[in-house]
Amino acid sequence: MSQSSGEGCRALGVTPAPTDEPLALRLTSQDFPCLDQFLAADGGLTDSPVFLTSDEWGLVIVANEQIIPSTRYAVTAELAGGAVSAQSWITTPPWGDVIGNGPGALPDGNVNFSDIGAVVNCFKEVLTAPPLHRCDIWPAAPDGLVNFSDIGASVEGFKSIPYPYAGPCP
Repeated sequence: MSQSSGEGCRALGVTPAPTDEPLALRLTSQDFPCLDQFLAADGGLTDSPVFLTSDEWGLVIVANEQIIPSTRYAVTAELAGGAVSAQSWITTPPWGDVIGNGPGALPDGNVNFSDIGAVVNCFKEVLTAPPLHRCDIWPAAPDGLVNFSDIGASVEGFKSIPYPYAGPCP
């Protein structure tokens, strides 16, 4: 079993349970049955399993166009010998939700002025700003930048404007 969290409305955090045996991490979603891929060590997704020990995996941040707000994902650890763990479920927070209450807190399911301010702080590169993967919510495929479009997207989430991009299924 893996420890998993909705790191942001566009990001998941996955840490596999300790084991010396190499394992692959599979990501699926009941919301999007077409999504059935493996995590890569860099947080990308691939069709082929990547086998690493839990120490080699560490915390993996998955932030790409397949990770969208208010979606339930499942992570399963698959050992090289064929054994499979129970699923660990993660639900991403709503569109625009990037922080919770207090410094460093994970998103709390509420989009408010604190979230908008947090994205502004990411843009300004304030030392206490949340990590990039929480603030990089625009465009459909996060681009590794925080700019006015990300700030505008946070405002849209606050205004309850729906997530503007298609899900991971064609």
